[in-house]
Amino acid sequence: MKISFRKTQLSDINWIINLTENDAKLGHYLTYPTKEEMMRGETMRLTSIVNYGLSPQTPPRPAFLAGSLVCEKISIAGKVKAGFSIYQKAVFPSGYSANEIHELSILPIFREKKVGSRLLDYTIELLSTEDSAIYGRCIPASKTMIEMLRKRDFELVAERTDLTMYFVKGTAEQREEFKSLIRYLLGNMLKK
Repeated sequence: MKISFRKTQLSDINWIINLTENDAKLGHYLTYPTKEEMMRGETMRLTSIVNYGLSPQTPPRPAFLAGSLVCEKISIAGKVKAGFSIYQKAVFPSGYSANEIHELSILPIFREKKVGSRLLDYTIELLSTEDSAIYGRCIPASKTMIEMLRKRDFELVAERTDLTMYFVKGTAEQREEFKSLIRYLLGNMLKK
C-alpha cells in the first residue's frame, strides 16, 4: 500500500476530531468529554498547531512547539486520509525537554495494514535528535500502540494510578533522566 505524509491543514481538523471521538468511544482515552468540549478544545489546540506550530498549555506553562501530520493512502482514485499524529517538544518546569508523541490514530479500515507503524516510524524520525529523548503516553487499552512502542525500543518507565503508561526512547542517560523526572513530577500518582 502506498502512503504519503503531509502537514496537517485547517481543513483536516474536523476529520481529526471525529477520529479522536471515535477512539475515545472505543476506550483509548481515560476520559471522554462531550463532543462540544472536544470540538472546542481540540479545535483551538489544532488550529494553534497548524497556524503557529504551538500547542497551548495550561498557564503558567508556555505553549510547546508542536506539529501534526496526516497520513494518506494513495490509490488510482486519489488520496484518502488514513491517520494522523500530533507531536510536541514538551518542556517541564525544571527546564528539561523531551519530544512527545502526543497522539497517533489510524482509521479502523486501515488498521492491521502497517499504516500506523509507518506513521509512527515517520513521526519518530522527525523527532529524533541527539539531545532529546522521545516519549509517549498511553493506557493499557491501547495494546497495539504499546506493542508498536516496545518494538521500537521504547521502555516502560512509569505507570500512574489512573493507568497512564509512560514509554521513553533515547540513550541510557536520557532514559534515566526522564525516569527520574517523571517519578519526581508524578510522585504519589504513580503505581507502587
